[in-house]
Amino acid sequence: MILKFRPTNLTGVVNMPPSKSHLHRILIVSALSNRLTQVIGKSNAEDVLATISCLRSLGASITENSTGYLVNPIWNNLQNVALLDANESGSTFRFLIPIVAALNLKSCQITGSERLLERPILDLLHTLKSNNANIEFDQTGIYISSKLSAGRFLIRGDISSQYITGLLLACPLLDGDSEITITGKRQSQSYIDITIEVMQKFGIKVLTTSTGYYITGGQVYSSPYFIKAESDWSNAAFWLVAGALNGDIIVNGLNMSSTQGDRAILNILREAGANIFVAQNNAIHVKKSTLYPFNCDLSNIPDLGPILSILASSIDGECIFSNIERLRLKECDRIMAIEETLERLNVKTLTNTNTLTISGGSISSATLKGYNDHRMIMSAAVAGCLVPIILTGADAYKKSYPTFFDVYESLGGDYETVE
Repeated sequence: MILKFRPTNLTGVVNMPPSKSHLHRILIVSALSNRLTQVIGKSNAEDVLATISCLRSLGASITENSTGYLVNPIWNNLQNVALLDANESGSTFRFLIPIVAALNLKSCQITGSERLLERPILDLLHTLKSNNANIEFDQTGIYISSKLSAGRFLIRGDISSQYITGLLLACPLLDGDSEITITGKRQSQSYIDITIEVMQKFGIKVLTTSTGYYITGGQVYSSPYFIKAESDWSNAAFWLVAGALNGDIIVNGLNMSSTQGDRAILNILREAGANIFVAQNNAIHVKKSTLYPFNCDLSNIPDLGPILSILASSIDGECIFSNIERLRLKECDRIMAIEETLERLNVKTLTNTNTLTISGGSISSATLKGYNDHRMIMSAAVAGCLVPIILTGADAYKKSYPTFFDVYESLGGDYETVE
């Protein structure tokens, strides 16, 4: 899909959809729980649909209703032989691998898109094999048989927090106690915090240690029956930045004390001088502002990298992003994609191993690529509020925010589908 954008102010109100990070975790633990769960909040994001599909393949009954999903757990219909397709969802893929190993199925294949199967996974598989899981991996997916043993799980913290989430979700299902020992620098700690928060709402006890986590085996995921998914700070960032750059936008529904790491967008915008007002009902009002250079550490907020690069490009002066290495391991190599995008926008960048410096001021009209990456596509659309943009390969936004362009249009966004 090719889209053509014309500059315009974005003005109006946005009601944020549920966080896919929350929905992934809530749906999974609901499927592992001891009884029916009513999940409040639903999404047609392709990543969430992938998790639902995989849980159904394991034996869960998940029915959509007016408020969300009614989830019957897997236990009465557990499939001893299963094929799970994670599509392009790294969360689905990495969360379910340890869980499937803990379920002791006769045979299970977990597969996904070509790009997903190219993303890092070997360290997690090695850890699981060290605890007696029988796992094979080739270009068609991962094959798991035999039961994972409780014990010590040694895992690097600098590759993906999704590894640690998968282990946390699986360990309560094991017969004995387990310790997750995290080596190296931890990345995206907030996503691990979301996992533990959801687990605790289902009655699971997780003890934090100096090196990781200790989880007692044989615990039961005890459903609270009703649980509501939080609204999505990651996707709210596009509207908040758009408002600060060239708009007047109110964003509703966000939890100001959320454990979602991308809540940091609010403080980053404030540091940059954005005109922000938060009402008593937590509605966030952002207007076009005079903005100043800012610096940020992306180690805990890698998903904000693309939209922050558009923000920095439009500010006169240097903005420095540190701890950027994990952006290379996303849906695309986001550092390469950001560099190429900003070059096309006539913005200078300087990158070393772990730092990106953006020398902004104003951006120029350009033809940009989508890189099959939802966050690069939505960031390009925000740039299209400022200068004429032609965006090729614009389909992948449905991965996380299928209503994005409906909202964009409702705010006055001016674009057309060229092809």
